[in-house]
Amino acid sequence: LELGGLRVLPFTGRHYRPENGNGIDELGYLVSADGAPTLLFPGDIRDYNPAGFQDFGHVDAAFAHVWLGDGMCRQTDFPKAADFVRLFASFGANKVLFGHLYESGRDDDSMWRAEHARLVADKLREVCPDMETIIPEGGEIFRL
Repeated sequence: LELGGLRVLPFTGRHYRPENGNGIDELGYLVSADGAPTLLFPGDIRDYNPAGFQDFGHVDAAFAHVWLGDGMCRQTDFPKAADFVRLFASFGANKVLFGHLYESGRDDDSMWRAEHARLVADKLREVCPDMETIIPEGGEIFRL
């Protein structure tokens, strides 16, 4: 899609659990414009297999919805964290911004918080030391 100088490339996202197939396909977007940062919005995905995504080329910032498993928020070990990190490392973005935190209507077993985002951000920086990770707080302004 091209709207003036703005380019939006929609692609299929995967909001389903690969282990049982529960969920739905959804849309993600790669947004670019001349002279502006290229932004990747893969969506609220649950299947972190990099093979299911195309090569997006240069990405300035990717937006990551934190999800490390159903009912796992009170755990201390997150087996899906390694898959999450592998996927976001594969995008090669300069920055990753973490979201999907403190979602209203969730109980404590399903409430992803800043400490979960810090856990995957730390692991992501181990793999990609030059990648900036951002965990926004309410009202915070940051540059892309």
